Amino acid sequence: MADKYNAVWLSHSSFNDFLSCPKAYYLKNVYKDPKSRNKISLISPHTSLGSAVHLTIETLLDFPSEKRTEKLNTLEKDYEKIWQANFQGKRGGFLSEEEEKDFFERGLAMIKNIKENPNFLLNKIIKRESYYKGDILPNFFIDDEEEILLCGVPDWVEYLDDDTLHVIDFKTGKNEEREDSSQLPIYVLLLENLQKRKVSRASYWYLSKDKKAQEKEINREEIEDLKNKIVKTGKDIKDLKNEALKKDWREVFFCGRGEEGCIHCKDYEKIVSGEAEYVGKDIYNKDGYILN
Repeated sequence: MADKYNAVWLSHSSFNDFLSCPKAYYLKNVYKDPKSRNKISLISPHTSLGSAVHLTIETLLDFPSEKRTEKLNTLEKDYEKIWQANFQGKRGGFLSEEEEKDFFERGLAMIKNIKENPNFLLNKIIKRESYYKGDILPNFFIDDEEEILLCGVPDWVEYLDDDTLHVIDFKTGKNEEREDSSQLPIYVLLLENLQKRKVSRASYWYLSKDKKAQEKEINREEIEDLKNKIVKTGKDIKDLKNEALKKDWREVFFCGRGEEGCIHCKDYEKIVSGEAEYVGKDIYNKDGYILN
């Protein structure tokens, strides 16, 4: 029987970390500080903004559709409370009050956009309990024999009248996802393997500029190709992890650009080399650091 504890866990982010730079994959997803035994994270204003907005939207999930209109009225206060509790000052990656204020206001504008244009947020959803069985993350074995798990948490899953689902991902950055992004296809794979309904629609909502979500085509052939690519990537990671048991991890998970590193790994390397400032645990209980 496949063992979850020894399996390679791949999410949209870790899958792309490895494709971008094996060293970045290791530092972000495997490496643990020798002293604290915790994983590490690089905190920045952009990541804090995204987390604050997403956590605020998640408060709507606890309410049935008929009560979400009333709940929308508290979103701005909820956002402020979440920000104050988790992202103030250096804990949010901010090096000045002016910088923090700018990012806080950007997030507040997104929350107001949601409040004024709730769209599907007032429709029926399927509860996370239907596909989230109490593990660390929703997951399934995409390959039992090789012990490769696909995992992730869709932002929002709307229930449609034809008994199918619409998966939506909220975007807080300024750049749009690439056409070949694996994020929505991975959510389709997750949802269709963790519960009985099919996913018939998939969308991104760019909260800083759009009043409604942008729907993307669900291409079944591309999803099957992606599935095969995820399995291959998982096998590659598994092989490297086994090799790293015999060698220093740096000899195995290395950056293609050599010692200088790339945009994906060099800032995390600064954490390991002691060039970053520790600011406390992040919202995922990782050791959080900032670069001054």
